[in-house]
Amino acid sequence: MVYKCQGFDGVEGSFEITMTLYRDTQGGGAQFDPQGRFGLFELDSDGITWNYLRTIDNINVQDVSNVTNVGSNPCLIIPPNIGVQKGLYKFVVNLPLTNTEYMIAYQRCCRNQSITNIVSPGDTGSVTSINISGAAISTCNDSPVFNEFPPIVICANQDVNFQHSATDPDGDVLVYSFCSPLASGGTDGSGTNGGDLNSCTGVTPSPAICMPPYDPVQFLQPTYQVFNPMGGSPQVSINANTGLISGIPLITGQFVVGICVEEFRGGLSIGKVRRDFQFNVTNCDDGVFANIEADDIIDGKNYIVNSCGDNVVNLVNTSGLPQFIEEYFWEFDIDGDLQTFNTRDITLTLPDYGTYTGVMQINNNVPASGCRDTAEVTVNLYPPILAEYTFDYDTCVAGPVEFTNLSSSGAGAIIENNWSFGDFNTSMAAAPSHTYLTPGLFGTQLEVVDGNNCRDTISYPLSYFPIPGLLIVEPNSFVGCLPANIFFNNLSTPIDSSYDLSWDFGDGGFSGEISPFHNYEDFGTYSVSLQVTSPIGCTTSTSFN
Repeated sequence: MVYKCQGFDGVEGSFEITMTLYRDTQGGGAQFDPQGRFGLFELDSDGITWNYLRTIDNINVQDVSNVTNVGSNPCLIIPPNIGVQKGLYKFVVNLPLTNTEYMIAYQRCCRNQSITNIVSPGDTGSVTSINISGAAISTCNDSPVFNEFPPIVICANQDVNFQHSATDPDGDVLVYSFCSPLASGGTDGSGTNGGDLNSCTGVTPSPAICMPPYDPVQFLQPTYQVFNPMGGSPQVSINANTGLISGIPLITGQFVVGICVEEFRGGLSIGKVRRDFQFNVTNCDDGVFANIEADDIIDGKNYIVNSCGDNVVNLVNTSGLPQFIEEYFWEFDIDGDLQTFNTRDITLTLPDYGTYTGVMQINNNVPASGCRDTAEVTVNLYPPILAEYTFDYDTCVAGPVEFTNLSSSGAGAIIENNWSFGDFNTSMAAAPSHTYLTPGLFGTQLEVVDGNNCRDTISYPLSYFPIPGLLIVEPNSFVGCLPANIFFNNLSTPIDSSYDLSWDFGDGGFSGEISPFHNYEDFGTYSVSLQVTSPIGCTTSTSFN
């Protein structure tokens, strides 16, 4: 709360009072009061007792807006559970000259239950107030005004480094300090509690009965105190002369902090402005990060891109977030020639095999350090690698398939061979032999790797439809009583439904099934024959009694 003198006629002064109130939009708390109620009090001549003068009510809230200030890092990503709104209450009050001072106070419950550093925050209200002394009235003094709103997000394990200075229109000397936030009110009269909401333990305490002095909030001592509200290493503190808040908070959470600026004229204090604020400390994510598609990343910032045989290298930029990026700058040393680019992605044409180094910078000319980032880039141009192979097998008679590896690398030996035979079997041999248990069209593949980790892959289809090397049939019985139902179990491989099978059961009966049943109805000894023809026309046969 601040004041601005509108004039002094020798008897009374007119002051415009402005209260800027902040609320946490994500904490489940109350909305701004549509109409604020303020108490006006005068300090008794004993210097201790405050006397109630009157209530100033029906002051409308105005200019409600969301606060997005993130301090020195405008590219900081605000966590979704953090949100702040501000609203203004303005009015004019006329104050007769006094030998003591006046206080204007606004009382409201409650604070967020999630606050880290005070006792029972969900049951503790707040007081926003300003004192106007007789000296301030007689000199038509204006109070100091804080220049900036504190950042709504403070990063754990990073220096706060926030300039919380104020400007005094009268040129008075300003002294800054951490001071105690004030408490008033409670939960009486809320939706879950009974009682009178206008009582001194109610949601909206009545100024007529709830008068100063107000109690300070209770910090969770000894960890937190008035002059050490956030801890940290070094401890978060404020510079008395400049208002700079510095220190590195270590614990995430929500912290109530009181910040006072006291104005001195001729060595005498003539006023004090108190700001009661909730600092949100969180683990931060920067919205700007340099990143490119790479084969490897060393120490998080050196991006390794390998090209095997192709001297035209496309560098794909995956940096983010786009809404925070204003400019790109690439620089590469190509055999002593510095080449620069300012596009998001670039293409390098390299003269020969070797290693080339460069950098990719984001927002290099943007003042905020949190909006800048740099990636170191190393491009290795290696000799080419070529995967190649052939295979050979007897297409008519089932047997192994012999694979011949014809791969080569300009870097020397192939150090890894990865074969896939298309039937869920694999091998790492240089030149494997593989036997298929079923016929079919198989997709074979070879991937080869050399000492530079260059890779190449090639695939060929393999049509495997041979006839079995040996026909094996196992009837469930060779002797039976009439009628004899015999199952001819065909164990020959490889055979599937694409093969043409011709069974002759010796009694005039025939079948084209792989493993048929046949019913014999006459006595006798029968000669059974089987002929198998593969899809590519290879034939074999057998017979038995």
